Amino acid sequence: MTRRQLAWLVKGDVSRTVENLLEMKRLFPAADAARIGAQEPFIVLYGSPSTLRRAAAQLLELLPRVDLDRAVESEPSLLNIRALKQAVTNLQRYQPHIKTSEDVQKTLEYNPRWFMRYQWGDPNSAAAGVNRRTPWRYEAPNPFQR
Repeated sequence: MTRRQLAWLVKGDVSRTVENLLEMKRLFPAADAARIGAQEPFIVLYGSPSTLRRAAAQLLELLPRVDLDRAVESEPSLLNIRALKQAVTNLQRYQPHIKTSEDVQKTLEYNPRWFMRYQWGDPNSAAAGVNRRTPWRYEAPNPFQR
């Protein structure tokens, strides 16, 4: 957590933050709610328990077979359902080996962080590499190849 995020946490409504952390723990019991809050402080600072419940329900509907506790802990931005749907659309568009919803779930189980890179489009495109430090083309892992 950066100093700036810590300052936002201190300035935020403490009762709302605690309420959101408790709701996060109820929704994802095996996940570390504090880690989720540290990675995405806006979720616990400015969200609401009803918003978290709605996002968790939609996430469960979209990805029924995925271990959501582990996935949300490693990538809290999965709770942004609009970004998740965009990532699924882009992933299916730019990765030809991913066609069905089962393929999407398998990919998400493989690496949730890599999966969410697709919310902005193809991570291999020239536009995606503008602010990247690595000068080479990123080759996406294929969980279907062994």
